[in-house]
Amino acid sequence: MPYEWIEPEVFMEHSGVVVYHVYKDDSPQNGGAREYWFCLEACESMDDGGNTFDVRSLPAYGLSKQLNDTYADLFPGDALKQVIAHEIDAGFFDDWEKDDAQVQTDPVQALATVLAALRYWTANTEEDERHETMPDTFKYKEPLNDDEIEDLCQRLNHGGLNV
Repeated sequence: MPYEWIEPEVFMEHSGVVVYHVYKDDSPQNGGAREYWFCLEACESMDDGGNTFDVRSLPAYGLSKQLNDTYADLFPGDALKQVIAHEIDAGFFDDWEKDDAQVQTDPVQALATVLAALRYWTANTEEDERHETMPDTFKYKEPLNDDEIEDLCQRLNHGGLNV
């Protein structure tokens, strides 16, 4: 039986970005849409380019309660659309190439890197010199002190992202 490609259904549109469903067994007829996987172009399969993504790997996933009310108003009751819309507005997808494979950051690796950077900074920069090391970053607020940074590291490390 010949294979006939059917364009995937649009999951959502936001700020000019169209997000499509990705299907189980790469076909709408073979089991329906995947729950967490989406594509930024009408791709034939998950292996058909680098524009597929798992919404659970996005930085804002799990933080939908902390996203501002704009997304809840735009997509009431749909946390996945709220997270994707937030990432679109945050520029997460801006550098994605339509034809090149997209390498997604492993969230565990990203967290480990952030924790290491914070701890390296506290170990190698005096508290009273931190503002001068990154004046644009700390233009409106002072950097955290050593105890506050360690507390933040502990909360991040133990899943308490109530920052």
